[in-house]
Amino acid sequence: MTKFTFHHNIPILRRLYLQRDESRNQREEALRELDVARNQREEALREIREIRDNICLEFSSLQLSHSVPEPKIVRHSKWMSYLSDGFNRPGVRILEMGSRNVTGGATRGPFSAAHYVGFDFYEGENVDVVGDAHKLSSYFDENEKFDLIFSSAVFEHFHMPWIVAQEIQKLLKLGGYVFVETHFSFGAHERPWNFFQFSDMGLRALFNDALGFELIDCGMSNRMNGVFSQEADEYLRGKSIGELYCHSEIFCKKNRDVLDFDWGKSEIDDIVENTRYPVPKTLTSAVSFQADAASLTNGEPTPGPCPLQTPARLATRPPWGDVTFDPADSHFFETVTAHIEGWLQDYAARLTVQILRFQETGDAGKPLVEIGVYAGKYLSLLMASAARTRSTVVGIDTWQYKPVEVVRENLNKLMPDLAGVVRFYGEPSTAFTATRLMEIAGGRPRFISVDGSHDYKDALHDLRLSDAVLDADGIVAVDDFLNPLTIGVNRAVNTLMESRPALEGIAYGYNKLFLSRPEAAGRYRNFVENTLQNETVEQGHHWRERLKTWRGLVEQDFFGHPLLLAGT
Repeated sequence: MTKFTFHHNIPILRRLYLQRDESRNQREEALRELDVARNQREEALREIREIRDNICLEFSSLQLSHSVPEPKIVRHSKWMSYLSDGFNRPGVRILEMGSRNVTGGATRGPFSAAHYVGFDFYEGENVDVVGDAHKLSSYFDENEKFDLIFSSAVFEHFHMPWIVAQEIQKLLKLGGYVFVETHFSFGAHERPWNFFQFSDMGLRALFNDALGFELIDCGMSNRMNGVFSQEADEYLRGKSIGELYCHSEIFCKKNRDVLDFDWGKSEIDDIVENTRYPVPKTLTSAVSFQADAASLTNGEPTPGPCPLQTPARLATRPPWGDVTFDPADSHFFETVTAHIEGWLQDYAARLTVQILRFQETGDAGKPLVEIGVYAGKYLSLLMASAARTRSTVVGIDTWQYKPVEVVRENLNKLMPDLAGVVRFYGEPSTAFTATRLMEIAGGRPRFISVDGSHDYKDALHDLRLSDAVLDADGIVAVDDFLNPLTIGVNRAVNTLMESRPALEGIAYGYNKLFLSRPEAAGRYRNFVENTLQNETVEQGHHWRERLKTWRGLVEQDFFGHPLLLAGT
């Protein structure tokens, strides 16, 4: 047996220690490399997430339609707390349609202080009355009307939702409210009774003014990004789908009882609030968008795809000619217009007259309309143009500031030869529908002056009405736009333009915004710019000096189209 001694093992131990240290170093190096790899992975993941988020953000912005409003007070995440805060108190009667608890969260709790009634097609938790919503009012006595009727994710399951809207109107108290949330973009569910999906405009068409409802808030919420799947038709696979929103909401107040409402006899502009189907940028047929009989020169109705679409200008019509300012117009302004009470800047009058003269070189035998006459100062310019073209002027005003008899007498004194060209109507402009206005005017107006109530809702109505009735070659002159004292007008113009009307801005200046149809906008802009380039008065000189400095001082973007800035 070999004797083992310590000094024999020293080299072995040394090698073992060295191997241990080397292994430890390798392990530490491997851990460091692992940490580096882990950090690199985290950094790569962060970059991927950032790229993904940027792509999603860019994708989302591309899909966002700026013409689609989001509800301000009743969007999906807010409506329950808003209704609970406003209606959960003793004595308030609340009806929920589709109240059965199918999602695990009954809605009776938020209205514990009020008199809550749950209505559904089937019996179940949170249901007090079982029945068909299309016969809603038949389940309650006359004295059982409600202060609030609401529903969420229910209207898509009604096979005739327009009938349900009528039933809600019958069951609401005068001054009562209705809230509806439903889907605009959502997967098929509860089939086969999954009938409709609604945009915000679809809900507004159901709960319309003609049915006695006043709109408080409406829109679509919870924007979505969509992509066609690989199971779609080959040409669609992978393509994005824009302007998707999960929810549509509307909140309205019943402002009057309507006992004889009939969907079949309703005027379309009463239902769609004087909006219109967008007019194509190019019109391929000379008469491709005929309107109703009131717009036709021979009075015979011609079928068209939509009663509110704009009739196209006839292709055989002669081109409009050049215009030079007529000294007779200056004389008329000095001897007539200047002596009528009201507010009108001199160059606004001069530019208006030149635009009217420009219209007169073409087919100018169309009516003219002014909403908000006051004493008739601006109206006098329209009357002069109407007299030259043997057309008619319609003046609409409530006459609360100037009696119509006084206005008529003064205009007759100043313009005795023009008295027969104007017809006055003493009503709020909100009483006029597109069909009625065209009937009394005798066709689609070539010039509309909007200078009525400066309240936001009234001004918006007047602008939508103008958009609905204006001739294909017409002009809308909006007074007090950008005036800091008339915020309602500014809001109304912005709301209208964001809704993509068949109108474009052509010029702004001296308190007037001029709008025209898209197909005529270029022709009007060229005319106004040529007018300013050749203008002999000081306003033209100032305009040309600004143009020399920078075109941005005389032209700016206005909702995607150039707007000439004539002056201030």
